Amino acid sequence: MDDGDRLYAMFRVGRFQALLAPQLAYGAYLKDEIIAGRVRIEDWSGSTPRGPANLLMGKKLFSAEDSRRRANLMKDMRADGTLLRLVTQYMGQDEASRMLAPAP
Repeated sequence: MDDGDRLYAMFRVGRFQALLAPQLAYGAYLKDEIIAGRVRIEDWSGSTPRGPANLLMGKKLFSAEDSRRRANLMKDMRADGTLLRLVTQYMGQDEASRMLAPAP
C-alpha cells in the first residue's frame, strides 16, 4: 500500500476530517465518495488561473539528462494530445481543459 492509499483510507474512516490536496489526486482516490456526495469540495482558487506545476526529482536517482528526457516527453504528450486524453480520463473534459490551459 502506498502513502496515497493510506492517506485516503484514513480520511474515509474519519481519522481526520479535512484534506488539502490537488484535484488530480483526490479525484482519483475519492471518486466514489465524490459521486455519492459524501465529501464536500471547496475550491479556494475560484477563477484565479492556476500556476505552473513542477516535478521535483532527486539528484541521487535522476540525472540532468533524465530530467531533460522527462521534460521533452511531457512537451510531446501535450503537443500530440496524449496528456489531455489521460487527464480527461480521470478529471473530465472541462477540468482537464482548465488544468492544461496555457498560463496567462
